[in-house]
Amino acid sequence: MRVWKERFELLDSTIAPTQTPIDLVDKYHDTPRLRESRSFDADEQYWYISFDVVISVLVCCAALLIFYGVYVYTRKHCWRCQRAVEGSEQRQCCHTGKDASRAQRVGLVVWLVIAVVVFAVLTVLTQHKLDNTLRSLHGGVNDLGDAFDAIDAQTASLDEIGVETLATAQEVFCVSQDFEKIVMDAAEDFAAAAADAAEIAAGAATDANKLGSRLKGHGRWLDLALLVLLAFVVLILPCAAYGGLTKSPRLLEHWAARWACFVVACLAVLLAFEFGVLVKVSDFCVAPDANFRDLVDRRIAISSADAELVDYYVSCGGANPLLAPLNNSLAEITFLDDAAALALATGACAPAAALEELRVLMAAADAQLDAVQTAAACDAVTPIYQDLVHDTLCRKFVRSLNAMGVSHAVVGVTLYVFLYAANYVSETILLEAERRDIKTQEQVGSRNLEDAVARGRIQSLEDDFRASQSRGEETKEDFSRPSQHYFSGWSVGGSAYTGTDPVA
Repeated sequence: MRVWKERFELLDSTIAPTQTPIDLVDKYHDTPRLRESRSFDADEQYWYISFDVVISVLVCCAALLIFYGVYVYTRKHCWRCQRAVEGSEQRQCCHTGKDASRAQRVGLVVWLVIAVVVFAVLTVLTQHKLDNTLRSLHGGVNDLGDAFDAIDAQTASLDEIGVETLATAQEVFCVSQDFEKIVMDAAEDFAAAAADAAEIAAGAATDANKLGSRLKGHGRWLDLALLVLLAFVVLILPCAAYGGLTKSPRLLEHWAARWACFVVACLAVLLAFEFGVLVKVSDFCVAPDANFRDLVDRRIAISSADAELVDYYVSCGGANPLLAPLNNSLAEITFLDDAAALALATGACAPAAALEELRVLMAAADAQLDAVQTAAACDAVTPIYQDLVHDTLCRKFVRSLNAMGVSHAVVGVTLYVFLYAANYVSETILLEAERRDIKTQEQVGSRNLEDAVARGRIQSLEDDFRASQSRGEETKEDFSRPSQHYFSGWSVGGSAYTGTDPVA
């Protein structure tokens, strides 16, 4: 029989977390706050998100959207001055007869298509990366729960051996009452130590599984939100494409631009919460071990014994609190095995079957203690914790969420530029329509003037013709009157000549 007390005290792990925070953690930790402290506080109601950062991002995005609204409002109500300036100076293309807005409309649709494609690709890539990270987080928590479940199972088996040892020891009768009492006390100590270890392990397993249940299912809500947001972005394209094809300012400005404004607002809300979570996780990851202790102690409400167990597995220093209850009775168990062997050899105790059973139980306890120590060793649990907190949470999760936040910021800026571009293109279409109306009116006026001039000339010719006719008649009348007076009649010899009298 080995001396277990020495073995439990000497098997201390040398594992210690040595990973330093990544640069992203330091940068987000240094983010300015309004009222919040930069230290992680598990007592805060919303310990997992920085609402100072959320409010700051929302205020900035709201200011940009308000600026766009003021821009659109002023240009609509100053359309006359804007038309005079841009129509005569900046948009000389509108004076020509060509389709000046065609290139702008094509560029607007191409810009939007690129934004949709980029958003779809970045969403797929970053969401896949973040989903893998969340699965790793959930898997690490499950592994931690499985490790404590294994410890619980081993200590439960040890507890059963302790119960059987106590029952078997009660069947033993010795010649010496003192020797019998020593054997009974040793069995009771072993059974009590095994029960205490089983109770601690059961509580630790329950607390570890609580942590896993709190993380379960949260990734599906994020996937659904990103899918809905992607659908919102895609819905901008039909309105913009049809508006550009039909040269409809109403579709471009009233539908496509307003819907894009709504999508930008949704992106702003999502971006604010993403960076709020990033900042608070970075505050946690600056000192992950100490913050993990506080978080588990105050948010999961573990017992003091489990708190000592968490401290041990986080730092891997000192003796294992889970095996501490066994340390006080291991020497007695070794003595119990030796005493049973001596009683069998000398016949000091009976019955022999109970003594043989006691030795078998001690051999089983020997093997079970080996299994308990292997399952509860710091080398078996702490690597899971380090992978879960130091690697997955403070490295992979921070990088994944940062990539997703940056991708959403890029798409948000692209759609924000689209708002101004849609407004500009719609104004160009209106300018073209106005120029066409002016040109048409000018052409109609010119034709009317030509018609009026032509009618005036015809009337003048008619007046001249009538005047000439009247002058011709007056001249003819003037020439006809003397000849009539002259030939009307004259007398020869005092009598009028009638034209029938002969001339002498």
